Amino acid sequence: MTLPAFQIGLLAFSATVALVFGLSPFAVAQTDPKATADEHFKRGVAMFQDRRFGDAATEFEEAYRLSPAYVVLYNIGQVNVALGRSVEAVDAYEKYLKQGASEISAERTREVQAEITKQRDRIGIVTVRTNPPGADIRIDGRWIGRSPLPHPVHATIGRHAFDAILSGFVPQVQEVDVIGRAEQALDITFAVDPAVTAKDTEAKVAEAKAEAAAARPGAAPTAAAAPVVTVVEIPRPEANVNVRPGASPDAEHAAAARSTVNWQRVVGYAVAIGGLGTATVGGLLAYDGANKMNDANARLAKEPTPMAYDTALTTYYNADYADGQHRNRLGWTIAGIGGAALIGGIIVIVTAPEKSASPNTNVSLTLSPIMTAAWNGLTLQGVY
Repeated sequence: MTLPAFQIGLLAFSATVALVFGLSPFAVAQTDPKATADEHFKRGVAMFQDRRFGDAATEFEEAYRLSPAYVVLYNIGQVNVALGRSVEAVDAYEKYLKQGASEISAERTREVQAEITKQRDRIGIVTVRTNPPGADIRIDGRWIGRSPLPHPVHATIGRHAFDAILSGFVPQVQEVDVIGRAEQALDITFAVDPAVTAKDTEAKVAEAKAEAAAARPGAAPTAAAAPVVTVVEIPRPEANVNVRPGASPDAEHAAAARSTVNWQRVVGYAVAIGGLGTATVGGLLAYDGANKMNDANARLAKEPTPMAYDTALTTYYNADYADGQHRNRLGWTIAGIGGAALIGGIIVIVTAPEKSASPNTNVSLTLSPIMTAAWNGLTLQGVY
């Protein structure tokens, strides 16, 4: 199996790191940071080959923290490229070239520089300003500093959430679509937090009253000033002229919402649609029965001799004709029931009263249809 070039590079650097750390590949010394770093590095290589890039990044970063060998930075850069973290990849590659300096081959230097150029095309710059300053700034939940920030924020292309938090003000969250190799300005203006402002005002009023009392000539020493309670009058809602005496407004609103649904009309549509479907089925059945009767008559008429006619009459004609006749009668009965239901549904719809959203709407007419099917027809009754 042929490995990709970057995986071959990782394997080669695995052996190089073992030499740089001065360790045997099989030596494990828990008390030696270099040995522990070597183990983290080896696990990172294995995880990278398994395409577990997030875990590989963690292992490489831990290896570099324990033993900061510049060769590990190359692997950190590669795994960040795989994760789409262009800012972190460029940072690792630049540190790799700076720390490795002349020890890095010219070919590897050109390769890394080309990758840096490629990744910078995927990085945008966002200048964050807040009014007032002094806010804690986070990008995608990661704290990056306090405004005014010393440097613009570099972010990988895509949408990022910027959080700004300042004591005494409402927290702000804004999303920014970062564009590669483009500079953007993000101005955040805070709104005063009403709750904090009220508390500060009460404290200042109490303090001012205490100072005024102490400044009066001959004033006796006073105890600690009592907290000032600010009474805020809440405007009463306008009277609802549609609320029935003794009924709560919430109950009236709920009743109004229910009254907007015209259930009589809903029932009427259901009955009419059902009647139409039933009449259609009955008509088709009656049509099929009539065709069968006609077919029986036509077959009987084709018999050439009286003997054949008598044989056909007793063999199939009586049964076929009787079956067709039964279907025809049953079909017309069903169609009649469906037609009556259709008419009844239309009557229910037409006589349905208009509904209003007002809870005081008076309904003067209702219709409760009652239909009874019998052998000799359909009975339709109504209660008004």
